[in-house]
Amino acid sequence: MSEESIRSRIRDFIRKRMVEYGGDVDFSDDTSLLVSGQLDSLAVLYIIMFMEQEFAIEFSTFEFDPDRFDTVNSMADIVAELGDC
Repeated sequence: MSEESIRSRIRDFIRKRMVEYGGDVDFSDDTSLLVSGQLDSLAVLYIIMFMEQEFAIEFSTFEFDPDRFDTVNSMADIVAELGDC
């Protein structure tokens, strides 16, 4: 799977969740989603569950660092690290 495909799937999931909760869906792959308040801790948990299912990866508590879920690019990096992509 290409890096762009990974980013696109993550981006689409985040946009869908933001629309459901009335958030701003205009962001780039480098937008700090945590600092801007577009994502909160509950949203990060949903993203983790999505990433585990979508990309067949598994997180351990050791690998969980909230800063790594700050941008679409950083999330795509996690998928590349943990998956066979």
